[in-house]
Amino acid sequence: MAPPPWHLPMPRISVILLFLGFAAALLGGEAFLQPLLARALGDAFLGEKLGATAVYVAVLGLVAPGLVAASRGGGQRLAGAALALLVGLPLGLLDFALTGVEVWGLAQVSPTQAARLWDFAEAPVRWGPDNSILGLQAGPLRIALFLLVQVVLGPATEEAVFRGLIFPRLHARFGLGLANLLTACLFTVLHPVNQYLSTCVFSLLTTLWLARRGRLTEVIVLHGTVNLLLWLGTGLGAGAYLKSRDPATLAAVASWGPMVLIVVLLLPALWLLITRLRPPVAAATA
Repeated sequence: MAPPPWHLPMPRISVILLFLGFAAALLGGEAFLQPLLARALGDAFLGEKLGATAVYVAVLGLVAPGLVAASRGGGQRLAGAALALLVGLPLGLLDFALTGVEVWGLAQVSPTQAARLWDFAEAPVRWGPDNSILGLQAGPLRIALFLLVQVVLGPATEEAVFRGLIFPRLHARFGLGLANLLTACLFTVLHPVNQYLSTCVFSLLTTLWLARRGRLTEVIVLHGTVNLLLWLGTGLGAGAYLKSRDPATLAAVASWGPMVLIVVLLLPALWLLITRLRPPVAAATA
């Protein structure tokens, strides 16, 4: 059977080793490399971003030939990237809402544990730029480094590993549904616990997008768009909105009503939209 158009060429054992290596490098980088660089440079921000850059660049170097081949295509590629950029807007909003739903759901079982997820504290919400999050006072070079890691290198690496290498092989063995679920589980466990629900749903939707459209570059653009929106949204007050809850009332559905409503409206709409997407004419040659 011919490989699907989103397939990046690499032997199966190499894919397994790459995933294990990527997971070890990502977790090890967060635990050892980034703190080491932070101490050496005397700068926590630079240590974190340079450590992440080293991990992402090393992995991208292994899959670069496949990514270069997948990025060719001219005008149709640009149209697909524009479509992914557009859909990334409601997907970013859905991500914020799912975080609220995750906290509310956990609060039904343990309000104490839910409060620990985000360090909740009753406080007024101030909508507007928060320099401690956006880093606007840090200068253009630091902002550029942050965006390079969060919007370009991170999305490209994760999509290449999970949806360019792992998903096609699971798809060939188990079919779309189970392969999508297994890919989402692997993708989710490498992210923070307080983002598990939003990360899992994001993975399910982006993998479905790839299966429908057949272009890895589009899901990289989609992923980068969502990361950019999460950074902007958190810096403009959405993060404060999520955390400004009295821990004693976390389990009350009324306090999370807007988040629940957004999920109820957006999740089915985005799922339906993506399932109706048609593959581009040139997808078979991607």
